[in-house]
Amino acid sequence: MNFSFIIINYRSLDFTRSCLNSLFEFLPTDKSWEIILIDNNSADGSAAKLSAEFKNRLTFIQNASNRGFATANNQGAKIAQGRYLFFLNSDTEIKTNILPPLLSLFAAQTSVGIIAPLVLAPNLKWQFGACGRRQTLSSLLFQTTKINWHEAGLADYWTTDWVSGAALIIRHDLFNKIGAWDENFFLYLEDTDLCFRIKKANYKVAICPTVSLIHYGGQSPATSNERRRHYYLSQSYFFRKHYGRARASLMALIRWPYKTLILLKK
Repeated sequence: MNFSFIIINYRSLDFTRSCLNSLFEFLPTDKSWEIILIDNNSADGSAAKLSAEFKNRLTFIQNASNRGFATANNQGAKIAQGRYLFFLNSDTEIKTNILPPLLSLFAAQTSVGIIAPLVLAPNLKWQFGACGRRQTLSSLLFQTTKINWHEAGLADYWTTDWVSGAALIIRHDLFNKIGAWDENFFLYLEDTDLCFRIKKANYKVAICPTVSLIHYGGQSPATSNERRRHYYLSQSYFFRKHYGRARASLMALIRWPYKTLILLKK
């Protein structure tokens, strides 16, 4: 088996249903791929509806609590049979068979550990922020973490520091080797961390420009204070993990005025 799609549902019945239907519509009807769907205790009835609607067409995992993005994805990876793990957000859709170019790129470029398709907004334009440069103090200060597609060039594949976990494909054996998703991240930056570790293992993170999908999320920054708090917690942990406590403290000090202003806004 080549690909294992790992998808998390959390109170997103319509999006998840559309995502699954697009896979069944455009991918070949063979044994070269599988779908593992994890429900993070949606508690809105969507889990039961999806389980019944797609019965016997996928593997379903029901969690008793919301275990977060990283933990739920690791659950799926542990039972996946594919050579490549395709972590896919439930609010995405494909419009063609995207697997052959991905398979060819992995076969041709053995130094590539992670591949992402082009992530498009619903208007079919490049979704800014779906890939970027590694977070450092300077890149955050000067806001140079995001990459515009005009910078990528016209090569068979583009390299980058990180790609969004909304659509991320990784070699299964390499995923196991580097230690899977870091479950200390509940939400945000777990994809940046995974790509960081892939690059430290001397593999490339790439984008395949001949393959695309639509991502209905990620259209604007998070507006709720709760989501912002998750982001800041993840950012602080990321800096401590990869740069040490001193730089993490400096980053938090630099960030403090902006963070305070944002979180106090109503």
